[in-house]
Amino acid sequence: MGGCLPGGVRAGTGPGLPRLGRLFTHADLDTVAGSGRGAAQSTDYLRGLLVAFGVLPPRDEHLAAIERHLARTLVRHPKYAMLLGPFVRWSVLPRARRRAARSAGTRGRARWAYTRINTAVALLEHLASLDLTLSAATQLEVDRWLAAGPSTRYEVRDFLVWTARRGHSGDLLVPHRGKAEPEGMDEDIHWDLLQQCLHDEDLPLDVRAAGSLLLLFGQYLTHIIALPPPGHLGVQDGHQTIPHGPLRAVRDPPSAGGAAPSPQRVRPPPQGRTTARMASITGRWSPGRMMASVTLTSGSPA
Repeated sequence: MGGCLPGGVRAGTGPGLPRLGRLFTHADLDTVAGSGRGAAQSTDYLRGLLVAFGVLPPRDEHLAAIERHLARTLVRHPKYAMLLGPFVRWSVLPRARRRAARSAGTRGRARWAYTRINTAVALLEHLASLDLTLSAATQLEVDRWLAAGPSTRYEVRDFLVWTARRGHSGDLLVPHRGKAEPEGMDEDIHWDLLQQCLHDEDLPLDVRAAGSLLLLFGQYLTHIIALPPPGHLGVQDGHQTIPHGPLRAVRDPPSAGGAAPSPQRVRPPPQGRTTARMASITGRWSPGRMMASVTLTSGSPA
């Protein structure tokens, strides 16, 4: 299925687009995007516009980005193709699809895959510098490599579990990457922040909305940025509802005395496809795409 730009502009009439004499496709845009980082950013923005306006069919751009990253990596390191290719296709991509099925995707899903590909290459390069193959590597080499670098190296665990199960390596153990202990928030600070989100007009509106949802319902920012476009609020069993990623936050109508709403109850999410549109939370920077949670964090009052 192909497309043309709004107004009937066909491929070949804009800078960088191939002169094909036909409507261009996602594959054509992928070819242009592969010519450099600047071209990739411009092409991604153009693709987002075309998908948002229905000119090109939607696709999972995060999965496509993972496949492009694998292709670029294999161009730089072709000697690892027999390991990296099957690892990504049979382990990383299926897990990324399952994550997408559970909740709407964000850029974090692609970064999650990039890290696993990059750490696998880094380990293989380290072993090659020692004149070792992965099948000949011992736990000592792996432990030394983990200790000498950043904590992201521990993400190589997925790769080594996969290679051990398929006989490409021995049982090389990598502990799960440690997580920082969550810090609590004083109740007074909690309410001060909520008041600021509700009433401080100097804050961006999307930050105020996301902060209010976070402070009221305790949801992750990655769930908040996956909210559907405006106009999808509803009423169920007499309660106002906000479809909220994998959850549905339900609040009771306020009482006549203005009492605070009762605690939320969790309901299954509504079925159906969410259309890609520009909205304050679901795409401040790219057409039809959700922003990264760090974008909201950088503008928050905390």
